[in-house]
Amino acid sequence: MTRVAVLGTSRAAAQVGSEYALGGCSVLWCSDDEGAAQRVEEALRFAAAHGLADPPDLERARSLMMRGNATISSVERLTLIVDAQSGPLEHRAATLAPVAARHPEALVATTALVPSPTELAEAAEVGERMVATRYGDPPLLCPVVELLAARDTPRRLLDRVSQLLRALGKRPVALRREVPGLVSARLELALLREASWLLERGVVEAEELDELVRDSLARRWALAGPVESGAIDSREELAQIAGAGADSRALQSLAALAQEIEPEHAGALRERRDDGLAAALRAGRAAAERSTGEDG
Repeated sequence: MTRVAVLGTSRAAAQVGSEYALGGCSVLWCSDDEGAAQRVEEALRFAAAHGLADPPDLERARSLMMRGNATISSVERLTLIVDAQSGPLEHRAATLAPVAARHPEALVATTALVPSPTELAEAAEVGERMVATRYGDPPLLCPVVELLAARDTPRRLLDRVSQLLRALGKRPVALRREVPGLVSARLELALLREASWLLERGVVEAEELDELVRDSLARRWALAGPVESGAIDSREELAQIAGAGADSRALQSLAALAQEIEPEHAGALRERRDDGLAAALRAGRAAAERSTGEDG
């Protein structure tokens, strides 16, 4: 059986660990914190409320969970140690190191953006078996997990973690090199920086900005990402706005990638995107009509 130890007491840690238990893994919670136990139960109820588990699934998951640091030395060989802690590097490494030392064959996966997996691996002396597994929020509802090997971790170990995540129903995306913040956080921060700039200068109100992102950009990118969109649509207008600066070079780089997409595939992408946009538009209009009817 796959045996997983979870270090961390946050809501996200509880969801990550609960998903392993729901997937049939034995899960050891390295904490005696009563609040952590409550968050685990909340995570299981959250999964049930969103149709991810039925009562037998929940009972099986509960039966696969153990609590307490005292049992860590008596547990059979661990497969994976999940570092879902918060706080300074030194504290996290000090907590992780003894658990990893007791289970020298276990892989170690950190869910945090900082420090980098390589920095944490060095501090906890687990450099050759550390990976980053970055979840969306909330973890139970986000299928994609960013996956990154620390500098000294061989590819075959990354593949083992990828296989385990796929068995849970996740879609791991393996990054090719280590960058601060990985990918999703960097993209999110870039958009937030621009949003802040627009708000500070009074270009748009906060509610309108949310609407533009939620019902225009995010709706389109949910169906075709930025590179795919480059293959579907003309980028000339954006290039004119960007001018001759760094933004223009970035757009040219994305355009070059987009051109590698075959025209037939681009046509299929456009059709899929347009069908999705049309379905969302019809659903929105139907919801508005129902709301108007109820108000009337």
